Amino acid sequence: MMLPKVPTRSATYLERGSVLKKSRIIIVAPILMAVTLLAFPQETPAQVVLIDFDTDPSGNPIAAGTVLTHVYSAMGITLLHAGSSDLCGSQIFANSNHPGDFGSNPNVVSTCGDPLASDISEAYGFVEVILDSPATSVCIEVRPDSPGTTDHWAVLRAYDSGGNPVDETRSTPGVIETICVRGFRISSAQFSGDGNHYARFDNLGLIYHAGPKPTTAYIPGAANLAGAGGTTWKTSLDVHNRGGFSAVATVELLERDQGNPSPSATHFTIAPGESLHADNALQTVFGFNGAATLRVTGTGGALVATSRTYNDDPSGTFGQFVAGADPDDAIFPGQTATIIGLSQSANAHQGYRTNLGLVSASEVPISVYVELFRASGNSLGTLSYDLDPYESIQINKVYEELTTDGVNSGYAVVWSTTAQSLFFAFASVVDNSSGDGIYIPAG
Repeated sequence: MMLPKVPTRSATYLERGSVLKKSRIIIVAPILMAVTLLAFPQETPAQVVLIDFDTDPSGNPIAAGTVLTHVYSAMGITLLHAGSSDLCGSQIFANSNHPGDFGSNPNVVSTCGDPLASDISEAYGFVEVILDSPATSVCIEVRPDSPGTTDHWAVLRAYDSGGNPVDETRSTPGVIETICVRGFRISSAQFSGDGNHYARFDNLGLIYHAGPKPTTAYIPGAANLAGAGGTTWKTSLDVHNRGGFSAVATVELLERDQGNPSPSATHFTIAPGESLHADNALQTVFGFNGAATLRVTGTGGALVATSRTYNDDPSGTFGQFVAGADPDDAIFPGQTATIIGLSQSANAHQGYRTNLGLVSASEVPISVYVELFRASGNSLGTLSYDLDPYESIQINKVYEELTTDGVNSGYAVVWSTTAQSLFFAFASVVDNSSGDGIYIPAG
């Protein structure tokens, strides 16, 4: 039973609590004909910024109790206290009241400074992030009070330069996680415990684009090849223009197991309300045999891309839907993501196998770490993988890297500590008997 909160801060660290248009479909035949080729639209590189509240922009340690208002001014970031200031004053502090189960040591960010507890709610005000240059994504790692219960959670809100709401999100009650808001021109963001609920905060992540952001989607795990157990894997691609203007769609082939700084590309014009469909896209679009990631970039219009990767069996297809992944949803430095529902049978002819996929969306080499667990939470160990720029890899039967025993309902935790890293992670859990697979993205 929780005791009622009182507005007293103790030196002991205790938790406080559009017009619809008729659609038509372009079918990409094995030989591409009557396709308009246009100049290659360059994707605007994303700039990723991670602030851990432990070091300043020069790498010097930040002492507990430091007022953070102008510490990151050289990076175009100001931290202000918004809302109520009756309980802790009107500043933003680095606070060493840092639980060891989230974030990065030694500090969190709080509206309250040492030696007061760092967990805050709207009663203690908001941490407000003011940006000199607008961002497209703002993320913060959240630890609600009493993890594992449903008593506490956080809220994160984004605004444009006029103070108008852009996006808003709340964390899952009782769950330690990273929450994000997204929009074209985010000029400020605020976070705190939602209402009378309490949370701590660390590791602020920002993503900027240098100009108008093209629509970009990564299709991981595309294939045109034979797999284990007599399977034959193919990928169909669908791209739809839901906007009111024509769009140029560029489809790039990022071949697996190599860097792809200058990938092969094909360009299409897609009219408003029109869809592009390419069955066995690696073959019909690129004449390619093997495995790859497809990157779809659109300028003009408003494109959405999806795919289906399937086992082309003589008795019928067994497929898994794979949605296009936005770079703003990629895993950034210091963030952890989890892939659940993994299974690995000790018998290759029964049960399931788990293939793990990693896709770099970075223009620099990165290192990715993967820790595998049983359903009980027991760790089997940590694997590390080095990826070149825009490289994708797949580790087949990944659990066999660490154990020959069967694993049921396991999970993986993935992360990278490389500066400027952006990557996607996913698993394909395949039925050893039928070759039917399910796609599970990291979340």
